[in-house]
Amino acid sequence: MRSDIFKNPNPLSFKLILPSKNDLTMQQTVPPGIHCPRTFLEVGKELHRLLVIDIEHGFNPYLAQFKNKPATFNKAY
Repeated sequence: MRSDIFKNPNPLSFKLILPSKNDLTMQQTVPPGIHCPRTFLEVGKELHRLLVIDIEHGFNPYLAQFKNKPATFNKAY
């Protein structure tokens, strides 16, 4: 705690804020056997975002079926 890095932190550095380990939402949405639930959820959110972009602007015929059906896509995802 007496290190210089704690006395004068770099104001330009980024900070990571992680949710609590006891987050009930996380426990309900992560399948059993997942060793890193926070990583699992973050990757899932990013993949969902990329898929939505591909549905709106891409040419994948499988994803095109969800173009005007966001609820159907969310259920399938």
